[in-house]
Amino acid sequence: MSAYISVVICTYVRTHRLIECLKSLEKQTLAADQFEVVIVSRNLIGDNEKKLNEFLSNSPLKTIHIREERPGLSVARNTGLDNAEGEIIHFLDDDTIAVPGCLETYIDIFNSMDVLCVGGKILPKFTTPPPTWLQPGQWAFLGTLDLGDEICSFNFPSNFPVGANIAFRRKVFDRFGHFDEELGIH
Repeated sequence: MSAYISVVICTYVRTHRLIECLKSLEKQTLAADQFEVVIVSRNLIGDNEKKLNEFLSNSPLKTIHIREERPGLSVARNTGLDNAEGEIIHFLDDDTIAVPGCLETYIDIFNSMDVLCVGGKILPKFTTPPPTWLQPGQWAFLGTLDLGDEICSFNFPSNFPVGANIAFRRKVFDRFGHFDEELGIH
């Protein structure tokens, strides 16, 4: 049997993009009983919360929605970790679209290789044409990652996984602890 994966999505008042992300998770090839989605939201109130709850009530995804009032991405990720059941914890940004098969690929890599962390491709989706001065070689500054279509090793500092699409074995957090909650708050 495959490892169980928890997809942790942290969000801050971006319901429209979050719902698009969740729709992409509905299209995964991985069996629905092999993964859960843990949503950690901050300041998701009123119409935004109503839209999310409406979407979740009609979605086949197994979801847990937690409200976190303390600021900071590290705080939100730790809250997600504390509420996730998976042996694999996959952090996905709320504006990311997961291609069908990505969760299955992550599980296959973790099941077949002795790795603690796996990162995936992140391509930009521009809603308007990017400025002419922004060249593809500069997209990394936007949090993108494209090392091709074949599985490869990261070679820090030349390349490294990006937090918008990254997964860890749970034992990493059991051994080294959670994210430093002082990061990104000041």
